[in-house]
Amino acid sequence: MNYNLIKKIVEMECNIDDIGVKSRKAYIRDCRNTYCKLSLKFVKKFNLGKCGKEINRDHTTIINSLKKFKVDYGTDAFLANKIYDNCNDKLVYLSTQNTETIDLAIVKDVKQYYLLKHLMLVEQTQKVIKKLQNRIVEINKNNK
Repeated sequence: MNYNLIKKIVEMECNIDDIGVKSRKAYIRDCRNTYCKLSLKFVKKFNLGKCGKEINRDHTTIINSLKKFKVDYGTDAFLANKIYDNCNDKLVYLSTQNTETIDLAIVKDVKQYYLLKHLMLVEQTQKVIKKLQNRIVEINKNNK
């Protein structure tokens, strides 16, 4: 999983255009905290800086968000309990599937379905490009 995919899933579930906006509204803050927790859980090589960059925050804000999530999740003070659960279910499902088998039933509408499909394909493409770049470097070292 990548940060962008997790962010888009959280934004779709929260019905927010961008969770990275400058806002102190409790609901938006809780959605950002949800994104941070899900990123920590699903991104293999989690990086505070990269996680924060996706939502226009620095690494210290991400640390604070994770602490806040730990304290607030499951309480009435946390406005995004159901959103976390729904996003977590979707990400668990997506992590067990390949990109050709995203079930339309797990997303709200066709637009979300194709957005998720697109994001998964972009992630796959980035992995292939990285492998090719590494291979080119390896070939160049062998030719010297």
